[in-house]
Amino acid sequence: MDRLNWRTGYSEMFENFTRRHHLDHFEVDLQYEYVPPAFRYDLFKAVLEHCNEEDGGTTIREYCLYRGVSIAVNSDYYRLYSVDDIMEFYSPDPFMDLLLKAEWHEVLSIVEFLINEGPLSRKEINKLFEYHSVGYEVERSSDDAVRVIVKYSALIADNDRILSFETPFAPVIEAVTAAKQALIDPKNIDVASSVTLSVAARASR
Repeated sequence: MDRLNWRTGYSEMFENFTRRHHLDHFEVDLQYEYVPPAFRYDLFKAVLEHCNEEDGGTTIREYCLYRGVSIAVNSDYYRLYSVDDIMEFYSPDPFMDLLLKAEWHEVLSIVEFLINEGPLSRKEINKLFEYHSVGYEVERSSDDAVRVIVKYSALIADNDRILSFETPFAPVIEAVTAAKQALIDPKNIDVASSVTLSVAARASR
């Protein structure tokens, strides 16, 4: 397929028949330690859409992003050393392969790179997280960089606030501590238990 034609139409991909009618959206619980292929494809399309919006150098920009995200997750990449080589030999396929084969946490690291160093915005990524029921969100940190966090991290902060009170009730401390632990470890996330324990803590106060 012609390179130019292959790249056109990505702005419409998010508004095609399937997306307009939410036929690729499923009501499921938030997913943790997992990033579905549909999110990865949408992430790729979002990058290409932004590259197409830039004046000239679309292929160069895309190769630079591919190289950057590869380095960000310590993955080898297809090396091209001149503009002529990039224009002649670069294909989007290695970029797509990287996104599809990356571990779930590597995809989240790639998301951070594409916002901090690339063209994507926190708002559009959070919309994708929400649409695909991925249990993470992007927030801006104190140093003005962005980072991906576990969704409902605000609940963790609220639990910290409760623990700071000098409450005499041991059940409150136990429930809040357990609720916080259910969310704070990215490898052992249990939102349902955390919410239940948080409610129990408040009921015990």
